[in-house]
Amino acid sequence: MPVNRLVFNYPCDVLPTPKSNQLVVDGRTFYGRIDLGFRTYLERRVQLIGVDIPETRQGASPEDVAKFDRARQCLALAFYGEKVLTEDAVKDPRSVPGRRIILGPMRPNEHGRVVTRAYLQVARNNIMYSNLCNTVAGYSFLDVNGFINFCGNWGWDLTKAKEIHDGFDVMDLTVG
Repeated sequence: MPVNRLVFNYPCDVLPTPKSNQLVVDGRTFYGRIDLGFRTYLERRVQLIGVDIPETRQGASPEDVAKFDRARQCLALAFYGEKVLTEDAVKDPRSVPGRRIILGPMRPNEHGRVVTRAYLQVARNNIMYSNLCNTVAGYSFLDVNGFINFCGNWGWDLTKAKEIHDGFDVMDLTVG
């Protein structure tokens, strides 16, 4: 991905899903408070571009439902860190603070959702998985879209996802 794709970016605070007890909607959709600048915020459902996860509709196979649930857990791990794996998070997911992330250029899709790429700032790159990182002006960013697809290559193995995530030293710029 060219470096200039991160030039127009928007800070975004990840929020729990309203009216539900979920941290993220699914493995590619979440709610966020997007900072447009000048103390202007937009709370929207945000969908990640190019994330390949199975749909869960009526009649979906049990394997697809399991993949869907694991993809949701991987996205929650990216946005909330290891805190999502604790017992407290299972009891009350809304008590877990989300991270501040960076959204790339945004556009609406046919359903009115914001569609974009998401990035997490990292303190150091993991050489083994450097293809998941972008470096801009000396700062390194983990491409969340690529991370979720990468996790899918291991059949959504949460242990492997945690190992990759931990290897990047994600900066925990938590909010509220």
